[in-house]
Amino acid sequence: MTKISLIARYDNSGLGNLSWELARHLKPSKVALIQNHKYQTFPERYADFDARKVEVFDSVFYNWFLSDIDVLWTTETFYNWQIIKEARKRGVKTILYTMYEMTQEKMPLMPSRKTTSHFRHQQSHPRSIFVEKVLSGLPLQVV
Repeated sequence: MTKISLIARYDNSGLGNLSWELARHLKPSKVALIQNHKYQTFPERYADFDARKVEVFDSVFYNWFLSDIDVLWTTETFYNWQIIKEARKRGVKTILYTMYEMTQEKMPLMPSRKTTSHFRHQQSHPRSIFVEKVLSGLPLQVV
């Protein structure tokens, strides 16, 4: 089974609720809890997970969060883009779950080489993966 680390907000914002639903369905191995200091927080939602509040992305955090996982998943942003380089050093795939309103063009739910022109050059980027390949190994449920 694919092991996931999730960067999650733990408030009642749109990203906070989306993070909670992703955690409930994906059952990540580790959760990095990010606070935006604007909304009330609910860390107790993640009591059944190996979850830690994160203020600083440093080597201690990377060593914990990126060890023994296959995929790093986040919504809208990585909060600190250095984590992508750290993940790649460790062979960890990354997923940025984008918000539809943030895209410049209409995108299908599951992009592929046929539907998204920028994936046509995938062979020149051996570390890149297609979303459908990663998702095929995840414990997703349709509700």
